[in-house]
Amino acid sequence: MFTIRVGVREDCAAIEGMIRELAVYEKMPDGPKIDRRVLETDGFDRSGDPLFRTFVAERTDNESRELIGFALYFYKYSTWEGKGLWMEDLYVKPEHRGSGVGYALLRAVAKQTADEGCARLEWNCLDWNHSSIEFYKKLKAVDLTEADGWHCFRLTAHQCSQLVSPSPQQ
Repeated sequence: MFTIRVGVREDCAAIEGMIRELAVYEKMPDGPKIDRRVLETDGFDRSGDPLFRTFVAERTDNESRELIGFALYFYKYSTWEGKGLWMEDLYVKPEHRGSGVGYALLRAVAKQTADEGCARLEWNCLDWNHSSIEFYKKLKAVDLTEADGWHCFRLTAHQCSQLVSPSPQQ
């Protein structure tokens, strides 16, 4: 048994732990560079302007409360359709997968998307994560790489600094 609720500051340590578990699952164990303090600052210390929001899944079948999953999302903007939500992470601890937790978390973010009048909800999924891809396709989510040919690109902070620094050729 579990409940879905809005994440609060006190959840940040558990969310950090699940972010690290997710990084291991995604074969990038050294990926996370933030800790619970950064999560607390960015999500809860910004005077009504958080950089992200969360829903958490909390196990409720015993006396102790344990977080067993989370969804982290934030607002984005499309020049074609207006505001939307970006879901950065959807994670469920391995022993709770297949029990409806992931579906419930995604539904919570989808409800937020609808309640906020957002045009769309988007996220990434690694190409080798076939179980998640099938889960999303069962929900009628569109794979933009397949459907529209959109690819996701990234510049790191270092690359951005290099891009804006004066070069001898300019």
